[in-house]
Amino acid sequence: MIRKLDYIIKNLDFKKKIFFSVFIVLSFMIMGYATYSTSLFATGGTEITQDYENFKVIIDKVIYDGYINEINNDNVSFSFTTNLSDDLTESDVYVELFNDSEQYDVNATLLCDAVSDSTYSITLDKSQFRLNAKTKDVVNIKLNKLGEFTNKTINCQFTIEGLEKNELANDYTEDAPSSNEILVERSSDSDNKTLKEELDELRRMAKNRETHIGDEFVFNYVNSAQRFNVPYDGNYKIELWGAQGSSDDDYDYSFGGYTSGIINLSKSDYVYIYTGEVGSNSSTGFNGGGSGKLNETLGYRYGGGATDIRYFGTSEPSLTNLNWDSDIGLNSRIMVAAGGGGGGKDGTASGVINPSSTNSANAGGLIGSKGTTHPSYPDNYATGGTQLSGGTVTNYSSSYSAGTNGSFGKGGVGGGANTTSTGRKTGSYGGGAGYYGGAGGSRWAAATSSGAGGSSYISGHAGCLAIAQDSTSNPRNIKSGCSSTSTSVDCSKHYSGKYFTDTIMIDGSGHTWTTSDQGVLADNLMPNPSGGTYDSGKGHSGNGYAKITYLGNN
Repeated sequence: MIRKLDYIIKNLDFKKKIFFSVFIVLSFMIMGYATYSTSLFATGGTEITQDYENFKVIIDKVIYDGYINEINNDNVSFSFTTNLSDDLTESDVYVELFNDSEQYDVNATLLCDAVSDSTYSITLDKSQFRLNAKTKDVVNIKLNKLGEFTNKTINCQFTIEGLEKNELANDYTEDAPSSNEILVERSSDSDNKTLKEELDELRRMAKNRETHIGDEFVFNYVNSAQRFNVPYDGNYKIELWGAQGSSDDDYDYSFGGYTSGIINLSKSDYVYIYTGEVGSNSSTGFNGGGSGKLNETLGYRYGGGATDIRYFGTSEPSLTNLNWDSDIGLNSRIMVAAGGGGGGKDGTASGVINPSSTNSANAGGLIGSKGTTHPSYPDNYATGGTQLSGGTVTNYSSSYSAGTNGSFGKGGVGGGANTTSTGRKTGSYGGGAGYYGGAGGSRWAAATSSGAGGSSYISGHAGCLAIAQDSTSNPRNIKSGCSSTSTSVDCSKHYSGKYFTDTIMIDGSGHTWTTSDQGVLADNLMPNPSGGTYDSGKGHSGNGYAKITYLGNN
């Protein structure tokens, strides 16, 4: 038996943006101690709904010094009063905002009425941000002491703007009769369901059919892993840019590479993003850029770090495994955009070796670009990383420390040189990081040369070679059933089973790679994270970068 249940949804106007404010009220005193800074964790509570749209943002409790204090829903602001001592010059407030909406994303804006004066300053780690349905975010309010003061009170409030309906809501408005009456058919096996249960099921259907197509998640350089909790089932386009290698001058070379592809992920999945650090004389070598030498001193002239995405499976990785250079972490990479090698000079007064003619030091596609060398010693140069091993360096014969080969995930170290050559910045540059890193530049008597670029990798890109699971040797063992000459898609697929389709690989010289170097393609220039594309023949400059775009669940 089929029967129809009629219900009315009044005044449906889904296209209209909804504005309201959410506030909580709180007053407290932060006590100063010499050994630590006190933090307030503020989460507080209110809820606003519209018809059956379940549009609400919740702040429901305050945690302070171990106590949980419930906040009434009628509170309208939050404020904090602090008395910073001589020993305590800063404090933090953490405000957690949860969007419990089924169908709506929101834009959240946090405003504080007291910004700063001569005695203190207040900064927000973010004042405006998008909060997707069924997700939470934390805002950090930092107060810094600049002079003597007591009992400073700062008042803050959130303003929330509702954004966009989902696809099911579109169906309702397009198919509904002019009276806004919607007919819901219920089968006999659902006779025992209440109207609330029916509506809850519709909301779940709406949640599953949310589009969110085009949502972007970007990852700038930070010196640590960045976790991405997959927000929706479906397909994601992932784009990575490797970091540029260093130079003593602002020469236009040592560019990072680019990789992209489409991967299907589930809402239960999570991945980690590692963005490469640009090579410089003050780098830390994050994510694999090799250190160069200034004369015989390490810690200068780094190669660029790789940018990669790692899938550790369903088990939570340990903090040790989250270190960028852990064996499990490096093995877990399913896409890598290589970094450029540090750029080189020959140590003479005018002797910059222009790498544009040989694409030297740039990040690689399947193979990294070689490094520059002294024109009188053409055999003493570094090679780029490959799909099988790190790059190698042929060192000049001298008494100084040798340049080293690249390895799995790491660029090699640049060689040393004469420490007394007046006016010469001798010593060589580090190799760029990648799937396998490029070698560092050769050692010299009184000269310099560049490191080589690292290689890139995409699980699912023909020509790439996946490693065997649990391999920790250097170089890693390749996947069973594959050889050093394999170019099949299957031999490229990571042991986790995660792989990409519609892959693109562009090296730091702007060359497109399939199973081999295709050169510069006018219709496939490297995308620029800031918009548009890089110039023909150019790769990525600056720190590494990553972008994830949701494409839908088709």
